[in-house]
Amino acid sequence: MSILIVFGIGIAAGLIAAFLGSGERRYLFAHAVVGIVGAMLGGVLLARLVAHKPYSPNHFDAEAAAWACGGAILLLAGAKLIQARILR
Repeated sequence: MSILIVFGIGIAAGLIAAFLGSGERRYLFAHAVVGIVGAMLGGVLLARLVAHKPYSPNHFDAEAAAWACGGAILLLAGAKLIQARILR
């Protein structure tokens, strides 16, 4: 799966989390970066380690895209929990 697709998934997940989560738009960039990192972890690393999918940047793989979405969502949720504990 292309790195650009992974970046797009991460940015989309981060922006959706920013708009739905707290309603504050001042952390858009931070949410997008955390989404990209989560998508990279899920789409590239977990898809290779858990699902034994080889990394091939030349074609779209729906399963790797699902892993990327899951990784972005999990990392964004973890960041939200850490932020809530720090601000408490």
